[in-house]
Amino acid sequence: CTAPMRKENQLHAACVELVAHEDAEIKYSTIQNWYPGNPETGEGGVYNLVTKRGICKGDRSKISWTQLETGSAVTQK
Repeated sequence: CTAPMRKENQLHAACVELVAHEDAEIKYSTIQNWYPGNPETGEGGVYNLVTKRGICKGDRSKISWTQLETGSAVTQK
């Protein structure tokens, strides 16, 4: 994900939910590069509001979670 430079604020709201059942393996990765806004004028920037969760529900199940989030005016996870 990436965001353009704009004078008004932008919202990114996301929900990720992973469920690994018996003998399942999930490899989740994400790279996000958000626009932080202009610190001199206070204009623009992305409000990055996300909910992420995962559960291993079965025997021998596995979730690998890798993420990078950079920039943004505000990030709330």
